[in-house]
Amino acid sequence: MLVALILLILAGAAGCLRPIANSGAVSAAAPTGVAEVSGGDIDVTTFARCAGGDDTAGLKAALAAVGPGQTLVIPAGVTCRHSSVLSLTTSGVHLAGPGTLLATDERASGVWIDADNVILDGGLTLKMAGTTRRWNAYEQMKLRLVNGRDNIIVRNVTIDGSAGAGVFVGSVGHFLLDHVTVLNTRGDGIHMTNGSHDGIVDHATVKGSGDDGIAVVSYRSNQLPCHDIQVRSPVVEANSWGRGISVVGGDRITYSDVSVDSSSAAAVYIAQERSYKTYGVSNVRVLGGRLVHSNTNSDIDHGAVLVYASESGLGVKDVTISDLTITDTRDTAPRNVGVVSVGGGSIQGVSLNHFTISGGPPRSFSSNIDGGYSASEWTVDGHAVADR
Repeated sequence: MLVALILLILAGAAGCLRPIANSGAVSAAAPTGVAEVSGGDIDVTTFARCAGGDDTAGLKAALAAVGPGQTLVIPAGVTCRHSSVLSLTTSGVHLAGPGTLLATDERASGVWIDADNVILDGGLTLKMAGTTRRWNAYEQMKLRLVNGRDNIIVRNVTIDGSAGAGVFVGSVGHFLLDHVTVLNTRGDGIHMTNGSHDGIVDHATVKGSGDDGIAVVSYRSNQLPCHDIQVRSPVVEANSWGRGISVVGGDRITYSDVSVDSSSAAAVYIAQERSYKTYGVSNVRVLGGRLVHSNTNSDIDHGAVLVYASESGLGVKDVTISDLTITDTRDTAPRNVGVVSVGGGSIQGVSLNHFTISGGPPRSFSSNIDGGYSASEWTVDGHAVADR
């Protein structure tokens, strides 16, 4: 059954996802005092009461007992509470809702997928009981796909609250985030980093993130930048800090059919940053969509779209941003669209095409460099403007 399910899932995904291997149903040793399980679905309440107390021990027992080819189900109406990090470490496992895993301690609130060929789906909700501040360690990322893992599918899953990022994808290959909803995080909604590659984010919705809505970030401390990632039809709304969608270092990254409403800083941010020691940007596409009420934070003067480079010897090259409708950017922002270099950062081959802009600041475009970009077929407040 797992093979059929995986093939069905992959049929709707792009070809960059490799087929997920099935190692067959294997009986897993159960904890002392719990009957051994083998094959088929496993109800989490076999191990954990999920009746209002702390279910950490039972949840860890269930995760240890489920074997390849098996599905661990959190049934509808069931909420299981955990006070420390939960880690799924067996490959070939399926974790399904529609119940809820509720973290009660923000310091150790994560759910980690530390195995290959894993599926999370079925309307599962990962919830945070409450947070007092932003945290930055792995233990506080609500859903973490662990470094070095491969072929992970997260589909129809909701992240409701997080002390850090909602979904943290670090050094992971061939992943799919499909119809994932992320709400009210302290950090980024979805954060892809550490050389993650060959991934698809399809129809993600991020609302109320504490930093970037959906971000690809590549630090030079990692062996390689993130590469070959597609983000399709994302919806980002009302982040309290940071950008709507971003690529801060990365190669062959595409966002398409984007919708960003009420971003704190730029709605679209493509950058190489000296302060965070990131790789440069190359072969990035932002193709189609709408940006509304961008750059609401008057302390950050980005505008709706910003291409930025800030370090000599690195920079931004081969970027195409096209077919965007930009409406009602904060009227005190310095511009709607900007191309900015500081510190000798190189910007080359940036194309800004087919923009329709209405409302917002008086200046539709500005740059502090003479070359490295082109802008064509813009309409501003109903009037065609000359190519730049």
